[in-house]
Amino acid sequence: MEAPFVYLRPTVEDDGTGERVLLKAALGGNLGRLKCTIQKLTKRNGDLSAIFSINTNGCNVLHLAACAGHLEVCRYLVEELGGDVNAPGFGDTALGATPFMVSAQSGDVATVKYFLDHGGDLVKADDKGRTVLHHAAGIGCCKVIEFLLSKGVPVDIDCGRGTPLFWAALTSSSMVLPVPL
Repeated sequence: MEAPFVYLRPTVEDDGTGERVLLKAALGGNLGRLKCTIQKLTKRNGDLSAIFSINTNGCNVLHLAACAGHLEVCRYLVEELGGDVNAPGFGDTALGATPFMVSAQSGDVATVKYFLDHGGDLVKADDKGRTVLHHAAGIGCCKVIEFLLSKGVPVDIDCGRGTPLFWAALTSSSMVLPVPL
């Protein structure tokens, strides 16, 4: 059963502007199409960082690539375009989650490690008080949890919504409970 706060599996349909193509390429991990679409979209103003203002339900291209664990797309967006791994999403869907947080939901340790190596904040909380460890525990990503624990992530953070262990238990992530939280 998926955690009740897994929210970044949007349906991205083409609206004819190219913006939806960009978001779909990020979500699908299509780096070639993403680069081509960015080039077309930024011809108007030349500012490559403007692509981070394009979003779906408060989630930008880096959030979408991160939630799907597309490391090469994330690397391009961070290293080439200056994407912020700690940039909070906004609105009722993203709820302040950062690309680093949602990468923990992808289950891809390499992507989580990349974000951590590029400044991912282990203790930053989203709008509901959940940290990166809450996101991993709530979805049952044991490998990500083990990786985060090996990096010294605090396990007792409770910003009023419960600890990561509470979230693992609440969402019936029985696979997570043996991991020493």
